Amino acid sequence: MYKLSFDLTKLVPIGIIAAYPNVLLATPKLPVSSIAELIALARSRPGGLNIASQGNGTSTHLTAELFKMLAQVDMVHVPYKGTGPAFADLLGGQVDVMFDNLIAGLPHVRSGKLKLLGVGGPKRVDAFPEVPAIAEVLPGFRSETWMGLVAPPATPRAIVERQSTAVSRVLEDADLRRRLGELQAEPVGNTPEQMAEVIRQDTERWSKVIQAANIRID
Repeated sequence: MYKLSFDLTKLVPIGIIAAYPNVLLATPKLPVSSIAELIALARSRPGGLNIASQGNGTSTHLTAELFKMLAQVDMVHVPYKGTGPAFADLLGGQVDVMFDNLIAGLPHVRSGKLKLLGVGGPKRVDAFPEVPAIAEVLPGFRSETWMGLVAPPATPRAIVERQSTAVSRVLEDADLRRRLGELQAEPVGNTPEQMAEVIRQDTERWSKVIQAANIRID
């Protein structure tokens, strides 16, 4: 397993800039149009459906395992080497469903080449208000990719607070918020304490998934 040359836990949170919800995409060949229908189909055909990811141990793999765990379904994980080949097979119908950021699948959803079944964030997205958050069907489900700023270990509190305030102020800019919206990202701008809590919750959530699914990175 690859090991970092530094300890991530020693970095000092400043604030999260924006969050991108992971979404569940399906090939149009799959005879479902909602999360509930997908779960029902998967339960009726244990091991008969597959769920792709960009690779073993990636965030999309962990998200797939979280979905399987909460939905109590048996689906075959198919790891790819990156987004490109995974999308190619999803579009071609060789795999059934896959999680990814909405911005990656947006053109295919709008063209009807893929179906958008659910959103992994805490709420529905403005671009597709009719598509539910997966947590509406599976309470406790959450999967987002977020961008944040951290400071080196032992950074003085005054500097951390000043940087956090600056991030929040920048995110008030209307043009920046519009651009983030175009990228299907939600501006955040939270406090160091709030970012630390997000990190804690994410660590707890994904640690449970990794242990339950016995995920290993060779």
